[in-house]
Amino acid sequence: MAKKNLPIKLFQKRKIDERRTEGGGDSKPPKWILKDKELEERAQFLLESFDEITEKFASRSSHRDFIPTTIKVDISENAIAKSHRRDIRRLFYGKNSKNNVIGFIDSNTLLVKLDSLDESVQVQANIRNFNRYAKSVSAVESIQIFKPFIVRLNSKDVLKVSLIDFLNSELNNSVKISFKKFCHELNLNVKEIFYSSELIVFKIKEISKSTLDKLSDFEALESVTYMPKYQIGLDILESNFKLKAKKPNPQSEYLSYSWYPIVGIL
Repeated sequence: MAKKNLPIKLFQKRKIDERRTEGGGDSKPPKWILKDKELEERAQFLLESFDEITEKFASRSSHRDFIPTTIKVDISENAIAKSHRRDIRRLFYGKNSKNNVIGFIDSNTLLVKLDSLDESVQVQANIRNFNRYAKSVSAVESIQIFKPFIVRLNSKDVLKVSLIDFLNSELNNSVKISFKKFCHELNLNVKEIFYSSELIVFKIKEISKSTLDKLSDFEALESVTYMPKYQIGLDILESNFKLKAKKPNPQSEYLSYSWYPIVGIL
């Protein structure tokens, strides 16, 4: 079965790191770094992916060519320790931008943006220089264009559309404007929904399968899923169970009510 490309829910630094603390290591290079012919073959394999990436840049609409092309980078299990991340990031340094890693899909998969064809050419040059970037090239198992997760559409479903966060507020705002314009061209009823500052979410009603296929061409699409629903049934009122609600303790050291968390429904 093909690996399912799940949508990115949230990218942020872990407050609690459940992984074991990686050792500081020594000056010796890791044993898993490829050498000679194996290293050259890995570099050549990674470069093959850029034919599709170059075609992607060439075929996109001139109205949206400011939107980066996003790629999915699979990392070897040997190289997921934090101590290796800097070397992996260096492989994706572009001509003008060095902050191209924008998130994780899971612990072994990075999300990387390429702002332009020039940036893509520079990354290819880095890979061709595989002797200098031996550790980075060895750590990367594959490079693919990121494809959004799109749910199977049922009739009258309200959809939740998430856009990629490029970690740049000015770029994100431009992408949102472009997305709204694109939806209006498709005669879609679209509304932006605020979840958090890290998530860019829209709600879309009454969309056909053919229109959803057209919408999936938008360059910054991260996922299309069902909009969450909740309902309250009248049978709940018949329950004899009484829930004792806790109240703030005025004698607590936390005298300010602002300390207590706010609970809501998303």
